[in-house]
Amino acid sequence: MVRSVHTVLAAFLIVLPVMAGEPPTLKADAVDLVAGKESPGKAELFVDHAGYRYLFATEANKSAFQKSPEKFEIADGGACGRMGPLSGRGSPERYAVHEGRIYLFASPQCRDGFLKNPLRCIESDDPKPEPVSPAAAKRGKELIELALRGLGGAEKVDAVKSYEEQIDADRKSGEKTYKFSDRRLVAFPARYLEREAWDDSWFGSVLSDAGGAFTSAGEEPRAMVASQRAALARTFARVPLVMLKSRGKAGFEAFAAGEGKVGDAAVEYLVTYFDGAKIKWGIDAKSGRILSAAFRGRGLRSSVGEVEVVFDDFREVGGLTLPHARRASFDGERAESMDAAVTKIVVNGPVDEEAFRMPRQTPVGSALRPGALLGVERASCPFVGPQGRARRPSHPKGRRYESATWRRYKFPRRACSRSSDTNSALKFPCPNPRQPCRSITSKNSVGRSCTGWVKIWSR
Repeated sequence: MVRSVHTVLAAFLIVLPVMAGEPPTLKADAVDLVAGKESPGKAELFVDHAGYRYLFATEANKSAFQKSPEKFEIADGGACGRMGPLSGRGSPERYAVHEGRIYLFASPQCRDGFLKNPLRCIESDDPKPEPVSPAAAKRGKELIELALRGLGGAEKVDAVKSYEEQIDADRKSGEKTYKFSDRRLVAFPARYLEREAWDDSWFGSVLSDAGGAFTSAGEEPRAMVASQRAALARTFARVPLVMLKSRGKAGFEAFAAGEGKVGDAAVEYLVTYFDGAKIKWGIDAKSGRILSAAFRGRGLRSSVGEVEVVFDDFREVGGLTLPHARRASFDGERAESMDAAVTKIVVNGPVDEEAFRMPRQTPVGSALRPGALLGVERASCPFVGPQGRARRPSHPKGRRYESATWRRYKFPRRACSRSSDTNSALKFPCPNPRQPCRSITSKNSVGRSCTGWVKIWSR
């Protein structure tokens, strides 16, 4: 499986002010924004909804929002519009409206990149395929049976209760090398977990019938909104085993789509549609092995485009023949940073039920408690200047922060804190929250990419 965020590069600890007791606030009237106007809201006219505070210019707009919040709420739960619904949250100080939706951004560069080409940034369900001929539908069923045989047989596939794969590697950040792991677990019929760890710190996301949530070490899960749950479901729909085990579910479609080649192997193409994901699979005409998958997804520089994955290194695990290597291309160009080598696969292993626990509180529709958004803890060091000397933060426009608490942030894996669109950069949280504060000045894009390593500038 290729995810839109395949590896996380490094990180930089930042210390920011968090004003106690207030959720992030959209100060422009959301109802007017959707209508194409920009009006400042009034502090006394507010609604707390889905983790944000909305201010309104008039009582009428406040009532309209309360009646139909889905028409005016911030898109994707506040995820950065440039990086997609599974990224970290943007700031309500940086927003843009596109086709009646309000998007937030983690940096000015992210906002600029979005406005250049919104369609390369916005994720959504793939359109359902047009009706096909009876012959194509019939051959599609036959190709499903062929792929089942290539994997190990329908009986063995149907007997799978859980599937887990893990990628282990050393990832270097600055002068330190971290033990990195990327774990993906499917507990059938439809519970999904993906988790990345850097040494002792980990962060990930889960999806089950009870809902979806972002998780991190030592913190309560944070609930996903519908578009984020859909994005995670599309990601797992691209796993060959998940596709084959979904073949009998309502809404599953499959049909033949011609012939071709993957490398030197002749393949027949099978198109499937399920959970909002349309995928074109290349199936070896002789062995039945699934050799490739093509779909629209997030790839290089976090842009949405055409992704093609080639599966290789097939080995038998638990009676199934499963690929242990993936090579990727994006928009027709080789994308080595999206490649993956699987360290281990476990079929029908134990499932940690605690890993699928949903938030105990209700984060949607209510204000957040202080520190609940990103899992913060009190900072143990002062701001650090460019030469490593401690300093106090400046007070813009004479404002002082005696009423604020300076805290250290721990961000989820997909937090958007860098831009590949310009030569400026933002700082990142360190994967290990115990590392000391650092400050950087950068002339190149830094931090992690959805596809792998991004150049770091260092002194």
